[in-house]
Amino acid sequence: LMPYSIVSIVSNVSIDSINSRHLCSPCFLESHHLTNLYPILVFMFEPFSLHSSSAETLSCLVEPATFSDLPLIAKISSDREGSSYERALKSLKLLVTQHGGKEPPFLLKAVHHQEIVGFSKTVWLEPEISGDPLGLVPGWYLGGVVVSPDFRRRGIGTQLTDARLEAIFRVTESAYYFANHRNKTSIHFHEGFGFQEVKRAIEVPGVTFTNGVGILYSLEKTGYHDQVSV
Repeated sequence: LMPYSIVSIVSNVSIDSINSRHLCSPCFLESHHLTNLYPILVFMFEPFSLHSSSAETLSCLVEPATFSDLPLIAKISSDREGSSYERALKSLKLLVTQHGGKEPPFLLKAVHHQEIVGFSKTVWLEPEISGDPLGLVPGWYLGGVVVSPDFRRRGIGTQLTDARLEAIFRVTESAYYFANHRNKTSIHFHEGFGFQEVKRAIEVPGVTFTNGVGILYSLEKTGYHDQVSV
């Protein structure tokens, strides 16, 4: 995932009334708009670099998270966000209760030596106004990845992203993600899987693309490049 300092990235966005001073911090919105059910990640992105880490890649077990995993995942989330553990846990419980058990899995965990070292989300998003030329395309989106500090740049984000894409392509032919056009690291990372630009200057309710414009990317099942088995 290591587009930023945490492995996989969705986009560099600032959400209304949220301080985005933390790198890759997941914020859970409680509005009644498109973001009411889905956590959106707020990132401060790093300078673009094509150089990969020299650290050894760790092989993890990636599987759907269970309700009993949520306290540990909430701890990873709140540590990264620098905010309330109780709020993160409450939001995760609500989301898993509403979306758990469905395909593709909403929440995946990465386990190394029986320790949860990261997690990722997959979310269904659609425009508030059908047919809006600047809106999102209805579909399954990569919703972000967070990896524990001691395990970053070890290929865990890539494994979590591969697992999400494989799950999405079990139920549909297309996957999506959006990013700030300035977030070169995230864009390069996702291009490695085969993502291609669909349109620019997109509008996402509750999201501001700080000092840039939002770009929507898509990946067709036939164009998917598996990064784990490469």
